[in-house]
Amino acid sequence: MKGIIDTSSLLNITRYYLPFDKNGNFKNELERLFLGGEIVVIDKVINESKFISSGIVPLGLPFIFNTNNRKLIINTSSVLPDPSFLSHLETDYCNQTVRVRQQINAAEFANRKTDFVRGADAKQIIYALKIAASAPIVVTEESSIENDGKLFKKIPSICLLAGVNSCTVPNFLKNHCKLDLGKLLS
Repeated sequence: MKGIIDTSSLLNITRYYLPFDKNGNFKNELERLFLGGEIVVIDKVINESKFISSGIVPLGLPFIFNTNNRKLIINTSSVLPDPSFLSHLETDYCNQTVRVRQQINAAEFANRKTDFVRGADAKQIIYALKIAASAPIVVTEESSIENDGKLFKKIPSICLLAGVNSCTVPNFLKNHCKLDLGKLLS
């Protein structure tokens, strides 16, 4: 079982958990999980994380960005969607209300679909589908509430529709790694 961690989760870890990690226990466990392959990070998430909130994620979690650990980062250049995924983007994974409200024509939809498939959210889900036999979990802090006006649904919604498990960092640590976040931070 692998946790494929999203940019939102890395950001929340550095913003909301690490400041309370007085003894470094939480950070050490995260490093252990990362080095052991229980938490994986894709290249697109690495790229996103470098540029949000003044680079807080690389500063807080340097082991993920360490050049010696580069081989642990999942290269997604060959992680491509299958025809079924692309078909679902047209229907199930698309927020049709947004498409109609924004009057997105076929050409614009095709461009946005291409951009989405190349982005971190889709790559995480496609990667999870490719390694489905190992029961991956996409770890994200996103909710499934579609309140952001984006054309494609949020990670938890797409995961649910695609048959991929998803959860938040605290749930992943508790339910899948058998770690108590409260104890780690005390």
